[in-house]
Amino acid sequence: MVKRNVYSIVEYCNNVDQNELSNLLNLGYSKNVFGVNYPFFIELTNINNSDSKHEERRFYKEIFTVCNKKVKLTSQWYDYQADKFQKYMDKIKNKLSGNETIKETENDGILFDDLLEENNNEITNFTYERDLQNSLIGQAENLFPGYKIYGHNEGIEYTIEGKRIDLLLENKVENTLLAIELKAGEADFKVFGQISMYLGLLAMKFPDKKIKGCIIAGEIDTTLKYACSTNKSITLFEYQMKISIDQINL
Repeated sequence: MVKRNVYSIVEYCNNVDQNELSNLLNLGYSKNVFGVNYPFFIELTNINNSDSKHEERRFYKEIFTVCNKKVKLTSQWYDYQADKFQKYMDKIKNKLSGNETIKETENDGILFDDLLEENNNEITNFTYERDLQNSLIGQAENLFPGYKIYGHNEGIEYTIEGKRIDLLLENKVENTLLAIELKAGEADFKVFGQISMYLGLLAMKFPDKKIKGCIIAGEIDTTLKYACSTNKSITLFEYQMKISIDQINL
């Protein structure tokens, strides 16, 4: 559905509002509006300058020219994102047909204010979750002794059967894989089903390995504790953010 409609989005950016391209290149905007974990578009120069082939695989090979920039479209789309994308396309098509007045912000910022307002808390949580993920990646070996990120960086947002695991670690000595699910805010019983699905998929793909799960959240709801008490392979952690400061000599 996305590839079929992308040309309307390109037309909108080229002929109606070039500022929208800046939004579509922005990770936070893309996450909030579409529910994707990568920018909707990425400039070709950014891919070419990247050292990570892992990131390049997250985008289709086809190249689009939008506002004189060469871009690629993210390929990380799943069924649960369809409603958000359809809302966005309804806006695009209305504005292309002239049925809706274009709304501008003071700083030529995000165009679809109503879509963002619906998920205002989501983008805040996403920012925290991304910071949490980056921090965890840098400290994974200290926080989980004996474990390393699976396949070097392949375990970062590891994709299996169309599902994305936030972080996959491996302990080669114990022949164990550890799937980590991160939640910036509160995690309830629904997360148990999510990580249980990951463990099942990993068990099918790696039948010779031990499979464990870990949920890290700002707060663990009681319902999640009850659910996880039935599966000793899943552990729970609450994170605490710490800030350190260094004085600058003048």
